[in-house]
Amino acid sequence: MMKIKNKAVDTTKDFTTVAVEGELDKVGLEDIRTELDEIVKSLETNMFVLDLADLKFINSEGVGYLLMNHYRLLKQDKKFVIVHAIDHVKDVLDVVGLLSIVPYFDSLELFVKSL
Repeated sequence: MMKIKNKAVDTTKDFTTVAVEGELDKVGLEDIRTELDEIVKSLETNMFVLDLADLKFINSEGVGYLLMNHYRLLKQDKKFVIVHAIDHVKDVLDVVGLLSIVPYFDSLELFVKSL
């Protein structure tokens, strides 16, 4: 089961953070796809930050979905950032090359400091 744990908007730094929890696979995507698609589609800030601290598993379908959102945001002239993945999830994202395309920070605090 997958769920959106919380959503926060920082208008001073111009980013929206969404934290997810669970497993980003076929079933997990079914759980959150509609809600996450709507957040990305109606994003009012210039950066979308996905917090993966509570993501326990990701497969190729989940990686493909993240990549699709990256390109969807690029078309809107917005930036996609990933923060705080556990080691296993970060390794998967790195091996498939997603972290060479999408900026990654070990924590939300490090991302904010980079602004």
